[in-house]
This record gives sequence, structure tokens and C-alpha cells, in this order.
Amino acid sequence: MKQILLFTVLLLQVCPFCWSTNGENDQHEIKYTDYLPRYRKLANDFILSKVEYGNQNTILYFRWVAPTDKEVLHFFGCQHINAWSINTNQRAANSNENLSRLALVYNVRINDVRKFTEVTNNNSVEVRPQKGDIVSCEIHFKNMPSYVKTINLVGGEMDKNGAARFVCFDLQLKTQAGGQLADKSQMQANIEQFYKLSKNVRYPSIIEITTVAQDSIFTQQQQKHEANSKQMFNLTDAEPIDYMPRMLTKVSDLSCSERFILQNVYFEEESSEFSRRVQAVKSIGMVAEYLDRYPDAKVALHGHTDIFGDTYTNLLLSQKRVMAVQRVLMDKGIDKKRIIINYYGGQYPLPLYKEGGPMNRRVEAEIICAKK
Repeated sequence: MKQILLFTVLLLQVCPFCWSTNGENDQHEIKYTDYLPRYRKLANDFILSKVEYGNQNTILYFRWVAPTDKEVLHFFGCQHINAWSINTNQRAANSNENLSRLALVYNVRINDVRKFTEVTNNNSVEVRPQKGDIVSCEIHFKNMPSYVKTINLVGGEMDKNGAARFVCFDLQLKTQAGGQLADKSQMQANIEQFYKLSKNVRYPSIIEITTVAQDSIFTQQQQKHEANSKQMFNLTDAEPIDYMPRMLTKVSDLSCSERFILQNVYFEEESSEFSRRVQAVKSIGMVAEYLDRYPDAKVALHGHTDIFGDTYTNLLLSQKRVMAVQRVLMDKGIDKKRIIINYYGGQYPLPLYKEGGPMNRRVEAEIICAKK
């Protein structure tokens, strides 16, 4: 233990590889991915689910399942005494080359809900998951020279005895041409096996954790989409819902600028297919009837998912769900130009279902009346 602490202190003093990228590595900078890392570890309560190799940086994807309620887990900045660090048992090619790296921690999540984007400098952050929650993060460090074949990951969270909890030895650095890279199906099988060993995983559907890069790309797309919608249709900003929208039960319920949950428009888990199509089409037909009566009005549709699962996957799923409603309206003769679609994934659960529930898998309709 003293050797690890001494090694980390020396790294803090001399290592030039504690740098910042804001975690926004464009996906095009990732050259290749290994979906089945090979390494040795001291504990069985965590895994490295994949390794991404970029032009300048290498990214390790860490995942841990909370064994008890509200166990505190810490993550540290690269200048902290407990920072994760990278070293190798190999010798440097020359005396001027440093084979030590301090790691940056990004994208700390619980059940794929982001809690911290970046842990900086000598700071530390903590999360308090419930039993069975999946805690994940990205560990970024500058690439090793090509002749380095294995690395060690040391430091990070400490256990009750003062020893590092999440230590990996002999992590194999693979090349794109080496023929040893695994595919996504192998990663999924590995994660599922890890979940079985944990025995208390609450959300086994979380396989692909949303990355910083995906978040950045989607945020840009969403901002552009929302700006265009506001410009064209004078919409207000989407805000977290602090009320329970009314169910749409009849055409006369609809009024300008009020959101209604489309009754009977329900979806199966992880699906954009209506679970009760006949009833769903009947409910959507009320909106079509209103728009037929008032040809200058438009409708904004707001698609949502439940809070569980991959954030990025949920955003795409909410888009598919709202487009399913859009297609029914178009089949009933409503011009596509009169239908505005918005989608938020699991960002905005209903107030009564903030801890999750199938009612969050919904589409809301908001009538946009013509300007007078």
C-alpha cells in the first residue's frame, strides 16, 4: 500500500500527462474499440467493459454494481493523492521517455444517468447508489508508445483497509491489425455474466453506457432541433414537468398551449410499437379531428421514455415513439408541416413516477394555435 501511495505522489510531481480534453473526444477520433478487454484484477465487483483507442487518448470504460444501499463511492481528479494512474512493467525505450500516466475521470453515471461530467485537478466527488445500481465512468489517459503491450491501473477508491479497491494488472493493449479485437456481442455476453455474478443488479438492460462523445453529439442535435422548432413555431423551451398533464379523453379537452397525455397510447418496454394499437389510433384521432376543425392550428408532439436504460438509446427510442404518432396523424390526412416533433428520452418523468414506471412511456400532444 505504501508503495502505491509513494508511486502516486511521484507521479503528481513529475508526470506531464495530466491534461484536459473536456471529455469531448469526437467519435471520429476513435480509431478502433476492443469490446472484451483482457486483464487481471484483485476484486470481482467491477469490470472494464471496453477499451477505445484514439489518435491521442485511450479510454477505459469502468462499471461497478453497488452491493448495498447508499454505499459511498468516490472518484478523484488527476492531481488527487488517490487518482487513478497508469504504469507498465516494461522498460522505456530511452531514458527521456516517461511510461507513467495520470488518468482523468469523466462521465460518472448511476444507471446511465450522468452525475458528474468531469473530475478535475485535486478534487473528488462522491455518489451514493442504491443496492443493485450500476455505477460507471470513463477513464482517459494519453496513449502509451506502440511498443508497450500491457499496462496496470492503480489507485482510485480505497477500501476500509486503506488499499486501492479497483486495481487491474496486465491489461492487454491490442492493435487494430492484431486479430484479437472482440465485437459488441462478446461485450454484451461478458456484461451479462458479470451481472449474474453480482446477483443484485436492478437494471440488467443497461449494456451500452452513454459516452461523453454521444452526449455531446446528441446535445448539439437537440439544441439545433429545438432552435429550429422555436423559430418556426414560436414554441417555449422544454422544461422539467412539475405538473401531471391531463389525459386526453375527448376532442373538446384540447386547448391552446396545454399538454395532454394521449390516452391509450402505450408502448411496450424498449419498443416503439403501440401495445394496444386500436385504442391508440382512436386517441390520436381526436387530435386529427381537432386539426381538421381548425386548419390554422398545429400540434407539437412530445415523446418520452421511462427513466431506466441507456440514456442515448432512450433518446432515440423517444424519437421513434413520437414519429409513430406522427405517422398516424399523417395517415389521417394531417400535413406533416403541421406536426412538430420533440423527444427527450427519460429526462422528464411524470411527477408521480420519478422513480420510474410504465406511465413515463408516453407521448404528449400540445395544440399550437394560430397567431391572431
